[in-house]
Amino acid sequence: MRELASAHLSSCIRVLRRLSTGRRQLALIRGRLDRFPCPAPTGTPELQDRELLAESDVPSLLAALAPAAGESLDGLQLRSTAIRSGNGTATLHLLHHQLYRPGAEDPLVSLVEKVIEPSPERSRTYLWAQEALVYAERERFEAARGVRLPECYGLSFTGRRIHLYIEDLGGCTPPRSWRQLLRSAEALGRFGAWAAGAKLWKTPWLPRSVESKGIFPVRWRRVEKGLERLGVRPSGAAQFLEGCRLVNRSPIAQEVARSSPKTLVHLDAHPGNILLPKNGEAPYLLDWANIARGRLGDDLLRLAAPRKYLLHQGSGLKSFLAMEAALLKDYLEGVRAEEAMPTTDEVRAYFYLRSLLASVRWLERGASISSFFGALKPGEQERRLARMEELLLLQKERVMETLSI
Repeated sequence: MRELASAHLSSCIRVLRRLSTGRRQLALIRGRLDRFPCPAPTGTPELQDRELLAESDVPSLLAALAPAAGESLDGLQLRSTAIRSGNGTATLHLLHHQLYRPGAEDPLVSLVEKVIEPSPERSRTYLWAQEALVYAERERFEAARGVRLPECYGLSFTGRRIHLYIEDLGGCTPPRSWRQLLRSAEALGRFGAWAAGAKLWKTPWLPRSVESKGIFPVRWRRVEKGLERLGVRPSGAAQFLEGCRLVNRSPIAQEVARSSPKTLVHLDAHPGNILLPKNGEAPYLLDWANIARGRLGDDLLRLAAPRKYLLHQGSGLKSFLAMEAALLKDYLEGVRAEEAMPTTDEVRAYFYLRSLLASVRWLERGASISSFFGALKPGEQERRLARMEELLLLQKERVMETLSI
């Protein structure tokens, strides 16, 4: 079975050979297939939900389930359900598989299958390989503090599709309450500080983070068009652009961008990728495809994403700013929990700068707002956009004040 996986991987590498960064990750995965054991299962269970299983790699799925079952699969029942399908990303499906003894209410074993199909037309099609490398080199994270990785039971290939078989964390829940979000922020800070101390940012196959390319490597005309799309008043747009250009030319800003300690960053730590155990132990962090070299403060950006709260949820600006401040406070407490970490003033200043940079890049990409608004009451969309405009100006002023520009 491993020879078959290697053949499929070779085909995948040929499809993606034009991606220089991707080739490196893919080649490393080929050399680490032995980290994903694929013992041939004994027996065959009754396959229910056959239509859904057409999306799976059934032989490899059974090989991943068999060791945990600890017995022959003959006479057992395999039940499968779709957690998510077709969300517009390279992940085609998330499938939940459970093995049952006949008549049993509770499953004997269960796992989640992640079905990925990279598109050669997209950039960064190698991201799945980065997630697989995290699992293949799990020993790097065994001593991690703050967060945990789920187990990965196997990796297989069918054509251009990749299948990852990951631990089912059904007893855990994403952070929903204020207290749970703060707990998540503290965990991210602690993990980032631990990874900085362990120098995980030196992992050779990690790509560069976005901040390494400069402060604002943007096309300003596109930012102007993004402001227009948001409906920002001309006077407000002029203030925002003038302030951002001053920051962009500031040597102090360049210094702040490099002052926060280097670390390994997850870069997709939104609440949907964090699962909290009910027993209060360290949370699990999912979906490691976007990991990169970065700095302390980067991983708080997705947890405290203003567009989600102001545009999608319709939160008030005052409420969002209070939440952002509380999340930053607990994140910094997590950083301070690790010994040999420098003062957190640099991390705070860096977070303010990166928050502004994230907004600038969103504007540069066109400031798409269609996904944030459903059937809103008359005037509600305008109110939410007005709050976003106010936040943009506040982010700019906050950075200029922090840097004394």
